[in-house]
Amino acid sequence: GSPGRTGRVCSEDIDECALYPCDPRRKCVDHAAPETGYTCSPCQAGYEDDRNSSGICTNVNECLGKNSCDSVLNECVDTDGSYECKCALGLTGSGGSDCKDIDECTGGVCDATFSSCTNTDGSYRCACQRGYNGTGLSATGGCIEINVCATTAHGCGDEAMCQRSANTSTL
Repeated sequence: GSPGRTGRVCSEDIDECALYPCDPRRKCVDHAAPETGYTCSPCQAGYEDDRNSSGICTNVNECLGKNSCDSVLNECVDTDGSYECKCALGLTGSGGSDCKDIDECTGGVCDATFSSCTNTDGSYRCACQRGYNGTGLSATGGCIEINVCATTAHGCGDEAMCQRSANTSTL
């Protein structure tokens, strides 16, 4: 037989890429007869040779190195062979530089009656009004009136009777 050929009269070239394929993330180039063998191209972008020199291409985690995601607006998410920039928590948009702050205060997250809401970049803060305490969050009970008569902060004397009236104590 003739090297790199097959068939009754050795006229057909053997496709060694079909017999010994490269990693799917590489291009296989068959050597034309009379040469034998094949060559695998380097790994596609986003992949690298594994450390065992087995010819397998492994994903590169682009998020660990330099990438185009804005560290303030975006979160880098590694994907197979690439990465995506997704808006960080508290921001909305399709990723990249179009991420905008979500105004959580417009969604009623804070107790609307006894607290104030302050929108911050990527978050918000609820604060109970004076005379109330709690988280200020609607979902956790909001703000509860402080019973000043039940504390020593009412300012009434020992012989006086404390009465609650709109968060103040009177004699």
